Amino acid sequence: MSFGYVVRPRADRDIDELADYITGQTNIEMGLCFLSELYDSLALVATQPEMGWHCKISHPQLKTARTIRLSERFKNYLVFYQPFQGRIEIMRVIHGSQDLDELFRKADAFDAEIHDKDPGTVLDKNREWDVPESARFAA
Repeated sequence: MSFGYVVRPRADRDIDELADYITGQTNIEMGLCFLSELYDSLALVATQPEMGWHCKISHPQLKTARTIRLSERFKNYLVFYQPFQGRIEIMRVIHGSQDLDELFRKADAFDAEIHDKDPGTVLDKNREWDVPESARFAA
């Protein structure tokens, strides 16, 4: 079975904000590296949706959600996702040092709802990113 992933609008804003922050604190290469490693992680999770751990935060939209950490380089960043038949939906991407209980109590913590029947745009799990050689992580 082929899997894909959907980045919900709130998660898309998270990704933009985090990439901008990382770029501002370091350089463009590190910002691009963050994006590359994030999308590689999302593609991997899309093929193995059960690999993350069950979310332990009490919130109605997190009842069946799962969580992963990004790569070793960006291990403080968490991805919250909802597995569905044939795809996952990325709900949030955040830095783990935040007070997660407080963050998720806010009215705009998530999109209004998760649409199981209308996933929106399913992103290609094989998407390539133009990451400079100097920013690539050696395995």
